Amino acid sequence: MICGTRGSPLALAQTNIVVGMLDADVEVRVIKTSGDLYRGQFGTDGATRGLFTKEIDMALEDGVIDFAVHSMKDVRLDFPFHVAIPQRGPAADVMVTRHPSFHAIPQGGRIGTGSPRRATELRHMRPDLEPVPIRGNIGTRLGKVEELDGVVMAEAGLQRLALWGHNGYTFVRFPRELFIPAACQGTLAVACRKDDVEARKVVDALRHEASTACAMAEREVMHAIGGNCHIPAGAWASVLDGDRMRIFAVINDPWNNRSYRDLAVGPLGSGRAVARTLAASLLSKGADDVVGRIS
Repeated sequence: MICGTRGSPLALAQTNIVVGMLDADVEVRVIKTSGDLYRGQFGTDGATRGLFTKEIDMALEDGVIDFAVHSMKDVRLDFPFHVAIPQRGPAADVMVTRHPSFHAIPQGGRIGTGSPRRATELRHMRPDLEPVPIRGNIGTRLGKVEELDGVVMAEAGLQRLALWGHNGYTFVRFPRELFIPAACQGTLAVACRKDDVEARKVVDALRHEASTACAMAEREVMHAIGGNCHIPAGAWASVLDGDRMRIFAVINDPWNNRSYRDLAVGPLGSGRAVARTLAASLLSKGADDVVGRIS
């Protein structure tokens, strides 16, 4: 079987994780995407959703590859393929800094991030810090720590590339219920054609039910608030006691430094309905104005 992937270090690391879990002989084929061609011009949190998957999806549709590995947060909401979601990796955001702790960063400290969500969550936790836009892959962003007071990044990428503790820096994991991650952060998607029975059988062996339910609920929150990837919003779902789901969600106002956040708990089997209720609650509290201004 042929697996398509991007050629970035993180994409290859994630693909190797998936291939290592499969009971099949797999050839990994690197495919350059639009996102790779315009690297450095975009932020994170799925604001470029589709740019990092388009050419791979075309190869999948044309039968050039049998399946593909994506970061789930890069997968567009109207994705036309069959998807299996393995057990989720770390979902949290992390502050990487030269200072001994997050609170040791001096007032007015400059913090690098390419994500509107991370910038607004950062200001919510410490209004005295100054978010600074940065771009590039994980290595490029880590390199910015020397010239800034810190950089906010996804834990999953750091762990998958064995960069935790890099260069003796301090790595501070933010609590997910306080610094709410991007929807599906840390989640992988293994996609194949819906009519490819053999490929479906292979990739479905990876399916992790709880991770799948959480990913679908988080995507439903984003869909219910309008699906605009430029909105500084996040959602994080987790399973409680095996049969209940808890979802935290946030929509931040980048103009007034106001944060609309809430949580909802409901049956695991009704995760999407719980997500829609949560999204409606956020919008009714005033976040609809933020969504309207950005849409």
